[in-house]
Amino acid sequence: MWIGRRQAPGQAARSSGPDLIYVGRSRLHRNRANLIQTVNTCSALLDCGVAVELQLPPWHGLDVRARLVDLGARADLNVRAYRLLHRRWAPRWFVLLHRRRLLGKALYTRNPELSLAMAKAGVGHSMEVHQVEALRDAGQLSSLIRFHRE
Repeated sequence: MWIGRRQAPGQAARSSGPDLIYVGRSRLHRNRANLIQTVNTCSALLDCGVAVELQLPPWHGLDVRARLVDLGARADLNVRAYRLLHRRWAPRWFVLLHRRRLLGKALYTRNPELSLAMAKAGVGHSMEVHQVEALRDAGQLSSLIRFHRE
């Protein structure tokens, strides 16, 4: 689902940096299906020639390259830690602090809270939707659909 504008009015797309920024809230040291899906999606995109930057909450004492290989992903995947992606922080703080860097980039997330924060800040992005019923029950589905339609 595409949410937001392709490009902010009057803003030129930036040529430097990654082709795609994948923003997630999965913890790199945890063995969760969401994390495995995320790193393998980014790895597959990298295989296709897409320069991907995966942004995740911070980790401590972890050999990132070995961990990526352990999860079945490429060791050379560009993974960056952002403290405000940790679940203890509301997603809006990450978006507000990094909004300029995110604008004009191809953004992707699977996280509805991040998606809503980006949409409210006017940051266009794509969101992979799973568990539609859970989104509806959490009161997020109607907002996501409204932002998508806008």
